[in-house]
Amino acid sequence: MKYSEKIINKIIELRENGEYADKNICKIVNISHDTFITWKKEKSEFSELLKKADLARMDSFKNMARSGLAKLIVGGEHEEETKEYYSDQKGEEKLKSRKVVKKYILPNPTAVIFALTNRDSENFKHMRENKTDINFESLSDAQLNELFNKVMECIKGNSHEQ
Repeated sequence: MKYSEKIINKIIELRENGEYADKNICKIVNISHDTFITWKKEKSEFSELLKKADLARMDSFKNMARSGLAKLIVGGEHEEETKEYYSDQKGEEKLKSRKVVKKYILPNPTAVIFALTNRDSENFKHMRENKTDINFESLSDAQLNELFNKVMECIKGNSHEQ
C-alpha cells in the first residue's frame, strides 16, 4: 500500500478514537505493521500526526472514564430481552416467546466515594483515612436508595458552591 493522505487520515482517525492498537489499525487499513513503523520513522509529518492523535486519544480516554464514572455514580436502568425459539415442521426457527425485563442498577458506593474524595476533598478528606463500618451488601434497596439520595444532595449542594 502506498503512502497516501486517504490512508493516513484513516490511521489517524482510528488512533484518535482509542479503540484500536497499532497492529489492529494496520489490518483495518491493509498495511503491514512494518510499513507502519517505517512510515513513523521516515515520515516526520506522519509521526507528528500520530503524536497529535495520541493527545486526542488521551482526551477520549478521559471522557470515557468520566462517562463511566457518571454511570457508576448515578446508576440507571436498562432492559434485558430474552427470546426463546422452536423449530417448526419445516425445520425453520420460529419465535416461541419474548420476555423483556427492566433492571435497575444501583449506584456503586465505591465510585461515589471516589468522586467525592477527588471532587470535594475538603469535606470528604477523612473518608480516605477512615474505613467505613457500613456493609453495603447487607443494606436493603430502600436503605441504599436513602443513602444514595443523601450523597446526591451533598454533591448537588457542593456543586452550587463552586
